[in-house]
Amino acid sequence: MDSILNSFLNGLEANSPNLYLVALAGCILVGIFLLTKGGDILTDGASDLARTLGVHPAIIGLTVVSIATSAPELFTSLAAIAGDAKDLIIGNVVGSNLANIGLVLGIATFINPIAMKGSLANWQTNLLLLTTLLFSISCLWIGKESFDRPLGIVFSIILVAYLIVVTRGAIIDRKAAKNSSDTVPELKGDEDLAPPWKSLLIVLVASGALWLGSEVLVTGAKGLAQFASIPQEIIGLTIVAIGTSLPELAASCVLAKRGESGMLLGNIVGSNLFNLTFVAGIAGIVSPIPVNPSLVQVEFPVMLLLTGILCWLMRKKEIRILHGTFLLIIYFATLGAAWFLHG
Repeated sequence: MDSILNSFLNGLEANSPNLYLVALAGCILVGIFLLTKGGDILTDGASDLARTLGVHPAIIGLTVVSIATSAPELFTSLAAIAGDAKDLIIGNVVGSNLANIGLVLGIATFINPIAMKGSLANWQTNLLLLTTLLFSISCLWIGKESFDRPLGIVFSIILVAYLIVVTRGAIIDRKAAKNSSDTVPELKGDEDLAPPWKSLLIVLVASGALWLGSEVLVTGAKGLAQFASIPQEIIGLTIVAIGTSLPELAASCVLAKRGESGMLLGNIVGSNLFNLTFVAGIAGIVSPIPVNPSLVQVEFPVMLLLTGILCWLMRKKEIRILHGTFLLIIYFATLGAAWFLHG
């Protein structure tokens, strides 16, 4: 697929630069669409398949769904490795984490006030802050300038430990609730579940959409960076990061409208944690990822700042439009500074 698309784009570049630029923009839009829809369909199909096979609901939510919503970032990172566009990866991870807090949470406050205190266990946001700090130090360690296989293994271990702790806690809480009540409501009745073969087919089709979308998006983003002489890190930080964060944005807007603050915050914290441990961890294991030291000027410090602000906001009763505006200002100021310094 990559060779066919590159052959087509190279022909356009040689004969019509204007059409080449339009084709690159089209690749980016098509890639974002496929990643967004593929991630959404994969989440539903994987959840149905796991429930049909008798997997515990808590494990589904904390593993299957969490991994599925991080699939666009993972597929994009693997496609970037295969397409020799590794500089996109760290920009995508950092940019997605910035977007989830600054953009997604910021926009959500315009829909409804977000209840904060008690909506999510403080240790989870504290773990996110510590993991973000460890990730930043690992990437920016003087003289290293890469996120290599040993680091990928370390962050993958952090992910596994987190999933074990959270899953055990969820199972214990569910058993306690079941003992104190005769009935426990389920999110979806067994009679509404699709047959296993259909769920498996949905998972396969969604995985294909994610693979195709990631290939097309990375090809378009890489070509745009080369055509406009823009560093790949900036493309990853902006276009690719926002594109792969669209599933979180859509889900958070729906959750904010329903007043589901706990699920909304869990989606944001979980997504950021998975980006650092699952996406970067797997990508680092597959191949060393280059890290541009210039990212220490703005991107990494602001990612730490926004994560710290999220931990602080978690202790408030609720956040409103004023807080959301503050988050959006920080986010767009960061993008502007990044473009000014590195673009």
